[in-house]
Amino acid sequence: MKRSFLACITVLVALMGAGCGEHIDSPVYAVTFGPPQNLSAVSQTGSSVTLHWQPGIGADDPTFLGYIVVIGGVEDSVPKTELGYLAESLPQGPTLFTVHSYQSDGPRSDPAFITWAPAERFEFNVIVTEYFNQAPTRLSAFSAGSQTREPMALPVTLSDTNITMGMDILLHGSNGVVEFPLSLWGAHLFQVGLRQTKFSTVSDSSANLDFPRSTFPDSSTFVEDSALVRHNRIYYIQIQGDAPGELLYGRLHVTITPNRVFPDREVIINVSLQRVPGIPFALRSGFQWNPARRSPGARHGDGQRINWPQTKVLSS
Repeated sequence: MKRSFLACITVLVALMGAGCGEHIDSPVYAVTFGPPQNLSAVSQTGSSVTLHWQPGIGADDPTFLGYIVVIGGVEDSVPKTELGYLAESLPQGPTLFTVHSYQSDGPRSDPAFITWAPAERFEFNVIVTEYFNQAPTRLSAFSAGSQTREPMALPVTLSDTNITMGMDILLHGSNGVVEFPLSLWGAHLFQVGLRQTKFSTVSDSSANLDFPRSTFPDSSTFVEDSALVRHNRIYYIQIQGDAPGELLYGRLHVTITPNRVFPDREVIINVSLQRVPGIPFALRSGFQWNPARRSPGARHGDGQRINWPQTKVLSS
């Protein structure tokens, strides 16, 4: 589903038609009805996030109609055949996304929820060649970007502070003579005083940056100074921002260029960078489910369920 957060506003009016003291029976359901499972997200741009989920318990019941996505109090519907939603025009910083299952006569399940922040994506295949001290002008360093800079490959020109101050990572593969396995080094590991980059102990196998997670790796996992290069892998990094003390979080997708041998091995890097300092994409996720409780759906004064708007949907 593709939907604008700012443009999609559904106004729900619930008018209570019961007289004073009148008892209204709650609906009774024959099936256990649970929230969507395995809710996850991935940042698409600096203002959009894609949600993914799996059907919850009771999704095979004929009364099950689909899902309701809630973003900042704004609601939208998703048919039961779809398991994804693209939220656009989001503000900077974290947004709480809530997803319910709902049935034909109105009630919705308890929510599944995730808090996620959109992030800029730079997918222009930055090529980095392993550092070799006999080829000082080759592009062996990498800047993951900042609030004002885009990612780029850099030469390891230590005499040029304009370059060294932008270095986040060095592609390391030897001591100048002996071949080592390729690894991503934080620039500070190459030379004391350069920008400090930390890698998370968490990484993921993926063909591209479109790898949804239920949560971003915790800040306590960003303790590694380097990471062994593996083909089609996402690495999670913590880098320095433009101002002293600012920390930015990012995702690097790395592929190894085939048929390259020492000392000319290459990798291709694409980046998703959270440009708001201190925001690690996702803050929490989970679901709240109480099978004994039923949340009545929005209804008009005549007791009829409101028809949720039909929209284009992002296929799962």
